[in-house]
Amino acid sequence: MADPAHRLRLVDTLTYERAEGGGSGSGGDELKERVEKLENLVTDVRLSLARIEGKLETLSTKEGLGSLAERVSRVEGSLEGKLGYWQFLTTSIGLGSLFIAAMTLVLRWPDIKPMLGIP
Repeated sequence: MADPAHRLRLVDTLTYERAEGGGSGSGGDELKERVEKLENLVTDVRLSLARIEGKLETLSTKEGLGSLAERVSRVEGSLEGKLGYWQFLTTSIGLGSLFIAAMTLVLRWPDIKPMLGIP
């Protein structure tokens, strides 16, 4: 066992201080180095854990994904009965062309009738 003078007690998560007791020995320096390395490792682990927790907070839960899928399906269903911009444009152009052809036929009927052989 190590000399009681070199025992350390936890003061907070990153600071250690010597426990009360007497004695002397050279093992304390070695132990102090080991504790400092462990403190550095704990700090690195905490930073990694904080990054992981930050990433976990941005991930969706199963319930959240289910509600999102439900909302997307509702939007898709509501769009099925509606014309899109290009569908509306092509339908309008087609109907406009039919209207112009019908009006031309009606207005030019006196000129077209003899061409068709209608008295």
